[in-house]
Amino acid sequence: RRGDPPPVGVHFSGHGGPGVLVFEDDYGEARDVPIDSLLTEIRRRAPERLPRFFYLACCHGGDAPPAAEDSPLPAVATALHRDGITQVVGYFGPVLDDLSTRAERAYYAELALGRRTRDAVRAARMAMSEAPAAAGRSPARDAAGSGGALAYAWAQMVLYQRGPDHPLGKTIEAAPPVAFETTERRREEAYPGSRSQILKAGFVGRRKEMHTLRRDLRAGRHLHVVQGTGGLGKSAFCAEALKVYARLGWQPLALWCADVEGMAGSVEGLLRQLEDAGRTLVGPAWDGVLASVDRLAAEQEQLREPAARLLFLLEILLQPRFPPLVVYLDNLESLQIGPHDAGAEDFAAWRDPACAALWVGLRGLQQRASGRLAVLASTRYRHRDFGAVVPFHRLPADALWRMLPWFPNLRRLTEGNRAWLVDRLAGHPRAVEFLDALIADAVLAWEYDNGPFEPGCLSEEEERTRIIARVLPELDVKLSENLLFDALWDRVLDAPARDLLVRASVLRRPGDRALLAALGGEGADAPIDKLRTTGLLSEIREPKPDGGWTSTYEVHPTIRALAERRSDRAEVLKQEGHRRAGDHLEAVAASSPSWQDNIEGAFHLRQVGEVDRSFDLLAPLVQDLQNRGRIQDSIVCLRDIGDPEALHPSRAAWVSSFHGDALQAYGRATSATCSRRRDGSTTRSPPTGRAWPLPSGWRRRIPATPAGSATSR
Repeated sequence: RRGDPPPVGVHFSGHGGPGVLVFEDDYGEARDVPIDSLLTEIRRRAPERLPRFFYLACCHGGDAPPAAEDSPLPAVATALHRDGITQVVGYFGPVLDDLSTRAERAYYAELALGRRTRDAVRAARMAMSEAPAAAGRSPARDAAGSGGALAYAWAQMVLYQRGPDHPLGKTIEAAPPVAFETTERRREEAYPGSRSQILKAGFVGRRKEMHTLRRDLRAGRHLHVVQGTGGLGKSAFCAEALKVYARLGWQPLALWCADVEGMAGSVEGLLRQLEDAGRTLVGPAWDGVLASVDRLAAEQEQLREPAARLLFLLEILLQPRFPPLVVYLDNLESLQIGPHDAGAEDFAAWRDPACAALWVGLRGLQQRASGRLAVLASTRYRHRDFGAVVPFHRLPADALWRMLPWFPNLRRLTEGNRAWLVDRLAGHPRAVEFLDALIADAVLAWEYDNGPFEPGCLSEEEERTRIIARVLPELDVKLSENLLFDALWDRVLDAPARDLLVRASVLRRPGDRALLAALGGEGADAPIDKLRTTGLLSEIREPKPDGGWTSTYEVHPTIRALAERRSDRAEVLKQEGHRRAGDHLEAVAASSPSWQDNIEGAFHLRQVGEVDRSFDLLAPLVQDLQNRGRIQDSIVCLRDIGDPEALHPSRAAWVSSFHGDALQAYGRATSATCSRRRDGSTTRSPPTGRAWPLPSGWRRRIPATPAGSATSR
């Protein structure tokens, strides 16, 4: 509705479903908008501003929702095209994020060259068909394997066109070739006076945490402690949080705790920082304020304490003539006792009474002036005075994949090697920064003997061997030093906590507190709490559908590798972990509504040679998939059972018979006949599989599904 002239095109980047587009607000709350409702609003509010083309960069843009034959519902793409938009581009089915990005890049590059839309779609399809399957994602079902091309991905993309196809714009002349392989990595101050440089463009991940923060601010909650092990991006997240506060009219005030860590009086150092910051916030009148406080302190002994004086100055800054204040304490663990300073008993406690008084006073002041004062802090270690923290864990793989090309030396590596590094770096942003510097040194050393390092001068395997592999040991050393792992292992963790850390490292998926207790054995609460306090056990907090939160825990892969290297009994403890996890999940699976407990329990039991028990957990799932026509998924699940020769003969015979029947059913599904509707459209008949009975005596958890209802699995 804004701008002149009307837009030539509209690019929708988000989520979609058959017949709907999903819009999201700043709090992460989604709303499904049927395409007919959207078009009605467009015609009512801006009928003269229909664009020439509409790009649906979402899933299911070409899929129509199920409907009765006498009242068919339109797909989003067909509805837009029918309503007057000349060109509509969309996808059938779900599309991978990486493929969609590649298609968009090729599509708009062609438009920028003055080419027709159909030529741009052809280039986008080519880019999708040539994309490696391993580009930061798990191999897709139709891929030939890790690194193979997604051979049929191009068929998802369609163009709806009416009339002549004229170019949408003139050719954009560019002196140097336009670089669109990466997001520009520009840095800026988070706010005036900030010491940390953050990404101006390219902050990725942490969507859930940002949405949770915005919802908290809307609800009036203004106390947040972001906690997690070192290098996970806590400071970057807090900088983004301060941007949110700034847009709401709050004034940031940063106190740098790391600067006062080695001082005799930590709070006195923070007090001096506040006094300096006050001059920036208030101006020349601040010196008069400090003089008045000095005279008052001569009469009141309490104000001579640095914590009380700091809090008193904050109260002055909270007066209505000043904007609301958000106090940010960076590296709050510097006010806590670290692993180098004391043993396990004193670890993570406040360094001195002044530090404790400062935090308790800040918390009380924030409660009294909740509309005028917010407290935001980042820390590695937990403390009971923090209450419920904002737990930080590793970045998702797709976010790390998008981050790698922003670093100039990592960008020089082949795409296949960057994809290989995604798992190796395990969602650790600081590991990416360390590796970029190490790769730069390795490339310089290679160039000394071989000349300029140009694209294609080394094969993917040679690049991994001669450039990447030689710096990975040094990367592990730098990460261990940054995480203070050796000090935590030697001075803070006792034997039960060390053993639990190694046992928990065998989990493929985060586990809940009950699973950790099973891994720890009798008296597991103390080692669990110790690992949570140190940040060596990452918490993942998810909202429940009916309200509240559920917490699961994982060991970061970097910490897992370091723990296995330091433990003298690593292999024995890992076998114990597999057995205890398998026993626990086998018991949970008996009443669990999710098949995931069966899958994970079967995996752990296989690792300790319990193949028959593993089979008994997976067989009902295989049967259920077959009954619901998911033939290929049942075949994949059968492969997880392993070699049938290792099973009991009756189980092995069942696997062989079932596997052959599944392959036949899959062949029938791929050659399914088409039936014709009244309106002339065609549809494939759903595949059906033959249900093989499970041998008697085996647990069978496949409840009957009422007609017309959907299964939750």
